[in-house]
Amino acid sequence: MMKLRLFCLVLIVLSVTGCTNTSKMKVGVAEMVITPPNPVGHPMWGYDRKGKLSMNFLRAVSTKSKAKKGDANPDSSYLSYFISQNIECAVKAWDSRVPGKIGISSTSIFGMAMNDRRMDHGGLAPDNEVAIIKVENDDAELIGVFFNYGCHPSALDLHNLKFTEDWPYFSIEGIREKVGKDVVIGYIQSAQGDAKIGYTAELSAVGAYMYGIRSFEFAKMKGRILSDAVLSVLPAIKTRGDMKVGAAYERFDFPRRSTYPYTYAEALHWQKESTQRLAEKEKLLGVKIGQRRLDYYKVDLWLADQAVNVSKAVESNPNPTPVSMPMQAVRLGDNYFVTFPNEVFTEIGLAVKNQSPFENTFIIGVAGGHQGYIPTKAEFLEQGYAANGSPFAPETEDVLVKAAQKLINKIKD
Repeated sequence: MMKLRLFCLVLIVLSVTGCTNTSKMKVGVAEMVITPPNPVGHPMWGYDRKGKLSMNFLRAVSTKSKAKKGDANPDSSYLSYFISQNIECAVKAWDSRVPGKIGISSTSIFGMAMNDRRMDHGGLAPDNEVAIIKVENDDAELIGVFFNYGCHPSALDLHNLKFTEDWPYFSIEGIREKVGKDVVIGYIQSAQGDAKIGYTAELSAVGAYMYGIRSFEFAKMKGRILSDAVLSVLPAIKTRGDMKVGAAYERFDFPRRSTYPYTYAEALHWQKESTQRLAEKEKLLGVKIGQRRLDYYKVDLWLADQAVNVSKAVESNPNPTPVSMPMQAVRLGDNYFVTFPNEVFTEIGLAVKNQSPFENTFIIGVAGGHQGYIPTKAEFLEQGYAANGSPFAPETEDVLVKAAQKLINKIKD
């Protein structure tokens, strides 16, 4: 079992002038283990094990990190441990801060993520950019490396019940082997709602056999693509201690869906027919059809089950209240980072990058809460797992892009 870890980066700006050898910034880095203390038998989230990162959790970490102590009223025993480790990590990073320097660059990779919504049509990832943050102390000693890329960390599937960091573990360890064990290394998720390592969410949900790509060996191969890319750029990244730093925070209303492709009655009919069809096809397995074909009948039933649940929820709430969720923008020199809540499609992240007035704009995904996928407007017409399961309306894409631009504009000067 590979231990799960989280990391923290703290940055503060000092008003130091008149001394060219002294940094104007202080930096602190830390990492903590978040593997459940007693993982055997502990419930896991993901696939058909539903779970949410609640706003109560986010408020707890923020409030208690500032106070450096206190209970957080978690939803479970593990969340209590998880919250305490988050708080401890933030405090540890704060306490370790020293005069330092930061450098930021990016590179592109190929062969890592695939677009799972378009797998049958090629599946090339829309966004292949990797951002790298290099952190040094005032003596130019490396103390932190953080890399930002959009891809589900889920090489392993529902048949593997081990708590692991998945492919990011191999990326992190690949970097650590070259820079030393005392350097804090962290993976920062980007927009990743439709980016995976080479499979569709539907086949994954029914536990379809993937012929070797849902293994630790494959996770290592994928993870080393990123570590190799980071290491190829890292030595040339120049750091500085006098970056202009800014931040903006605001809550935005994300519209919830009020329509659905199927009525509840239609979804029930689909579910009934699909159940009968799958039962008939299972009798033919190994005689007239093979396992791969049978998997698609399983997918059809899985999608029908999803449609039943979501259509019922939509019909029971025809005028839903928008969801208020936080977003932030952070400026480090000429580099801008924007946080996205939920699992946002990579094309939306690309739209923010392309519309930003700044070349070096990066996305921090799954930050600020999680209540589901935010697909592009076009993807709602394609339907499928992410779009049909999303609680958000198609116009949420526009809201998200405009919100990001608003935050960037607040800190551009």
